[in-house]
Amino acid sequence: MSKTLLAVACLAAFAALQTSAQAGCPPEYKERTPFQVVADLRAATGAQDWDLVACNYSRRAFVIDDQGILVGREDIVAAAQSLAMLFNGVSPTILQEDNYRDVVREIYRLDAGWVVIPDGVRTFHIRKGKIRRQTSHGLIEFTGPPPE
Repeated sequence: MSKTLLAVACLAAFAALQTSAQAGCPPEYKERTPFQVVADLRAATGAQDWDLVACNYSRRAFVIDDQGILVGREDIVAAAQSLAMLFNGVSPTILQEDNYRDVVREIYRLDAGWVVIPDGVRTFHIRKGKIRRQTSHGLIEFTGPPPE
């Protein structure tokens, strides 16, 4: 096989991998505004649809949070699943949401009864309908024993 044909075959295989990584993601997601991306992420997280949560992040996304840096969709989704378990699926109440160009900032409160985040803040950098970078901060306060 010639070097040119080998290069073409490699590029085709890479493109197929890229496409399969997005399989199941709504094609219209590429056209969303930053506010729509964040709203869709909240809805997918609230529904615990982890495949759809992953669709909101670019392949090379990373999140900087209070525990460190999460790199890639798998780590980001795993952290979201852990938080959903900790908070018994309770969704945050958005207190304020701002947008400047490709960045959305939200201030939120989350109260699951025995555990609370009174002062959460997240920022999202969004391009082409996908979250590329995110920061997240929220002091978790335990207000009682966990439910049995």
